[in-house]
Amino acid sequence: MISFNKIKSATANLKNKFNSKLRKRILALTVVAIAAVLVLPITPFSTVTLAYEVKLNNETIGFVSGKEVLNQAKSIVKNKKADVVIKPQYSRTLVVNASLDNANDISNNIIQSENILSAYGIYANNKCIVMNYNKTVLMNALENVKSSALKSSKADIAEFDKSVEIKKVLGLKSDIDFEIKNIIKKVNKSVKVKLGFVKNEKKVIKFKTIKQKDNTLYKGLTSVEKEGQNGLKVKKTITYYIDGKKTQKVTVKSKTKKQTITKVVKVGTKKAPNSDKNGGIYVWPLEKGASCYISSGFGYRSGRLHKGIDIIANRGTAIVAAADGKVVRSSVFSSYGNCVDIMQTDGTLTRYAHCSKLIAKVGDKVKAGTVIALVGCTGRSTANHLHFEVHPNGGAPVNPSDYVKK
Repeated sequence: MISFNKIKSATANLKNKFNSKLRKRILALTVVAIAAVLVLPITPFSTVTLAYEVKLNNETIGFVSGKEVLNQAKSIVKNKKADVVIKPQYSRTLVVNASLDNANDISNNIIQSENILSAYGIYANNKCIVMNYNKTVLMNALENVKSSALKSSKADIAEFDKSVEIKKVLGLKSDIDFEIKNIIKKVNKSVKVKLGFVKNEKKVIKFKTIKQKDNTLYKGLTSVEKEGQNGLKVKKTITYYIDGKKTQKVTVKSKTKKQTITKVVKVGTKKAPNSDKNGGIYVWPLEKGASCYISSGFGYRSGRLHKGIDIIANRGTAIVAAADGKVVRSSVFSSYGNCVDIMQTDGTLTRYAHCSKLIAKVGDKVKAGTVIALVGCTGRSTANHLHFEVHPNGGAPVNPSDYVKK
């Protein structure tokens, strides 16, 4: 049970508090009344206004009806000159027969005040955290904070966790920092550095191949119109950490480092000159009815690539062009001995080697079956024979047996 004494004590405390508040209100009203009594007799038609006196470093810059007037004045100054960074002192007071200052009056007083100086300020999320006369000093301070964070880590980039910028300001001389140490300290206190680790992921985009029919190429032959190229894309991601804790992962838009090029292959549709007779694409490279046989095929032998087929035939047997084309070589050619090269109309080069006699000349345009040379044993050769090669598009040799049939 609650004792009577406790109830009595609580009631007394409430009464004292009420009396205290009442006394303060009575005292305030008494002061106003006394002031009115003292002032009003001086001038019979005097008026007394309750207002705010605004001071900066103990310098009075005006009397306003409310704090919102000063905020309006700061906006006016910002539009005229720069952002205003000040901490005014307010005090309630009685003003006799005075017209209060408006926002324009206060803005002019701020600009003209000896305590207000032009400077630069570092803002974090639109709040000024430090000021200095020299903009470069502030820029160096920001870079110092970020570079120090980078040196102590293996991060790739350093950024602030807040929006940081430097603006021109008007501020109290007493609030301006002159030492770089103090500036860096305030920056570190107001913002944190987020460290970013960059990762580049490469992705190869394989090229596509399209085939196009070509009636200038014999059936079974192909020609590369355009070589293909794989594309390359790089996706950049940045993972950020603050105080060792992962905060976010940002994926930067992928960039194409190398464009993909589609491979274009021409596919022959032209009817081969002797395909109805023996199934070959080109005509047999020796005269019709000649006694001959293939002694060595295409492929590796003794560790070396045999680039064509060797066709044994009697010396002097006529060698004919396998297809229409232009003679691009008719001379001694290294170990091939007497050699004829023909660039076929489909872009394929055919070679006829070890000839005993050369008949066709460079520049001659020949038809399939035209005699161009005679079988022999010149160059690196141990018997009379024709060494026959096929190079599609003038490139690496392929098996001639896929092109001619006996």
